[in-house]
Amino acid sequence: MNFTGDWSDEEWYDIQGLKPKYHDDEARSAGDYDSTTDPVRLGGVAESVNWVTAGKMGPVKSQGGCGSCWAFAATTAQEAAQAIKDDTSPVRLSEQEGVDCCTRSGGCNGGWMDHYWSFSMEAGSQTNEDYPYQG
Repeated sequence: MNFTGDWSDEEWYDIQGLKPKYHDDEARSAGDYDSTTDPVRLGGVAESVNWVTAGKMGPVKSQGGCGSCWAFAATTAQEAAQAIKDDTSPVRLSEQEGVDCCTRSGGCNGGWMDHYWSFSMEAGSQTNEDYPYQG
C-alpha cells in the first residue's frame, strides 16, 4: 500500500500526465513476441528470481505530478540490470536527466523508455545524487 492506494481512478490518471502522440517503433508491439525463443520456456534460466530479495532493486520511487513514468521505468530497469550484471547493489540513476535532456520524449508530458535508453547509450547516465529529481 502506498500514498495513492485510496485514490479514485480520476485522481490517479490526473497525476500521470502521459499525453502520447505516437510511439515510433511499432515493431515492439505485443503481437511480435515469439514465445518459442523465450529462455524461460526453453529452460535456459531459472523460472523465477525475486530481484527484490536478491538486493538488485532499489526502493519505490515517486514521480509526483510530472508524467515521467517513462523515465522512472527506464532508469529502474537500467539500475537493476547493472546491479545484476555486476553483482552489486543498484545505484539510482537520474530520472530528471531524462525529463530534461531526452529530446525524443516529452518531459513531464510523457515519453518512452527506449528513447531514454538510446539517450543513455549516447550520452551516459547521471546518478540521482548528481542530478536529483525535481519533477
